[in-house]
Amino acid sequence: MNRNRLKLWLYILLFAVAGAANLFGLTSDLAARALRGADDGLQVGAAHLRDAERLMASEAAAVTGLAVKNAELLETLFAGPPRADAAGKRKGKGPAPRDDAAQSESRWAANEAAARSAVEEAASRLGISLPPNAFWAVANQEWLRKKMPVALQDPQRKEAAAFLRDAASGTPRRGYAHVNDGLWYGVAYPAGEGAALVLFLPLDAAWARVNSSTSGVDITLDVGTPQLVTTIQPELARRMAKSATATPKVPVSEGAVPPVMLDHPFKVRAPVLFVKAPAARALAVPLSGLANGYLILSTPTVSYFTDLARYQWTLLTILAALILVGLLLGALVKTDVLPQVPASLVAAASKIERGDFSARAPEFLGALGTVAGALNKAAAAAEAGTVRLATGDPFNAEEAQRFNLPPEPSFNFPPPPPPASTEARDGTARVTGGPGLSSSAFEAVPQPRPAAPAPAAPPRPSATALFQAVTPPAAAEESDEEHWRSIHAEFLRVRAQCGEPTDGLGYDRFRPKLERNKQQLVEKHACRTVRFSVYVKDGKAALRATPVK
Repeated sequence: MNRNRLKLWLYILLFAVAGAANLFGLTSDLAARALRGADDGLQVGAAHLRDAERLMASEAAAVTGLAVKNAELLETLFAGPPRADAAGKRKGKGPAPRDDAAQSESRWAANEAAARSAVEEAASRLGISLPPNAFWAVANQEWLRKKMPVALQDPQRKEAAAFLRDAASGTPRRGYAHVNDGLWYGVAYPAGEGAALVLFLPLDAAWARVNSSTSGVDITLDVGTPQLVTTIQPELARRMAKSATATPKVPVSEGAVPPVMLDHPFKVRAPVLFVKAPAARALAVPLSGLANGYLILSTPTVSYFTDLARYQWTLLTILAALILVGLLLGALVKTDVLPQVPASLVAAASKIERGDFSARAPEFLGALGTVAGALNKAAAAAEAGTVRLATGDPFNAEEAQRFNLPPEPSFNFPPPPPPASTEARDGTARVTGGPGLSSSAFEAVPQPRPAAPAPAAPPRPSATALFQAVTPPAAAEESDEEHWRSIHAEFLRVRAQCGEPTDGLGYDRFRPKLERNKQQLVEKHACRTVRFSVYVKDGKAALRATPVK
């Protein structure tokens, strides 16, 4: 499989794994943060309801305390039934006045009317708006004697009767009470000796709605009444009350959060993933002074988990898109990667690099054509001016490398004017003639081939002189043999100047190589002859060949 494809898929896999790890890691953190947010909302609601409770108690106490001081109420409460004159009875002045049930009910109705008037006047003077379902009751000695025993036997009225009894005995009382299958908050104060007034404010559905809207949480009253007072569905309220009252003052979870509405990139409902998110959190707050009475506060958690769901689905969408794009790109990547340069151009460049300057690159268009043209021009120039030694046994590997030299800048150097005569260095061979003579005019005195003279040790040249080209003067009609001998001697001299060894470099090994290279260049360039020169390259002696037209 293609290596680039594997790399691409590996990068995508690593990115996907990192994204998944980030998703799982932050999901638990964001879920815990959402629950803390819901619980904080419950605590805020509980604090608000405690303030509402204190406000209700203070308002009820203020109204009741002012009402029991109402003069008309006090006068009515102490206007008892007519009393018989014991002295008159003894003197035979007639029977005692009759007090029938109608008169008793009339007095009781007057007491209630006076209590109503006193409570309404007190609330108006204090600027307090009492709930529509609020009620009050009064008691005096007559009521305590006649109606208290019956009221204490009535389950719907006994707690209200107990408030009046305690207050009439001189003990004020306040707190929650069950009256008429409902929960009330009552305040009872004495209204003179043996009399009392009680005011009850309801904790009903209207009270729950008002406090729910101001506290930001749902409210359920679980006080043992047949009907729950709640701002949520009764069935859900019963389940929530059951779980919350099992561990009072500790938030509990209820249900599972439904799919939340996401707005981006599309409006769609999506579930919360990788975590068990509750549908609601609930907190049971005990009601003071009321056995098994609880105020259950609850809040839905959908709003708290919406941010988590949005983050989850956004990241999943990004990861899915990344994986899809990676798969598509991986499918489009070809298994066999084509070379950037055509194979024919690469082959020609390789041949030229190895020294085969006869190789030519094919023609192309555009940028490849420019490269091929430049390569061909360089090969042609190298072929025209570079000496390539004939194959055979070199002196050694180092010397064979030195003979592969760069060409002269130009091949059109005119030959030097020939002298009338040139004498061989050994003094035993002479060639006579002049310009324009044919080869038959050359006369050679055969002599044994002398050994090459050992070069004299010249003074040590400077570093600059070692890097300059050293070319001995050559006669115009100097023979190849003489030219080669002079080049051999110059080559040994320059090697000695450069500090290179000269052992094993006799003329008998030097001459065949020059002859073979001369023949190759004459055939290739159709030149008349070839002249060699010695120069210094990289601190070592080397040869350069120049065709002569």
